[in-house]
Amino acid sequence: MENFRNTMIQEKVKLYPQYRFEWLPLAFAKTVSSELDFVQEARNSERAAKNFRNNKMVNLGATVEIVAM
Repeated sequence: MENFRNTMIQEKVKLYPQYRFEWLPLAFAKTVSSELDFVQEARNSERAAKNFRNNKMVNLGATVEIVAM
């Protein structure tokens, strides 16, 4: 995967030399990784629900904990 990433960066640098793309894959990997952390996403959802609990215009569904083995 890293070879693919490096190849993609090199190709973009050739096509668009005026831009710096080196930071993009790492930032993307961090973002995707955090978005796929469903425990963290559940915490974020619970925090948002708590923050908006008195706002009748906002309706957030409940999070459900599922244990899988």
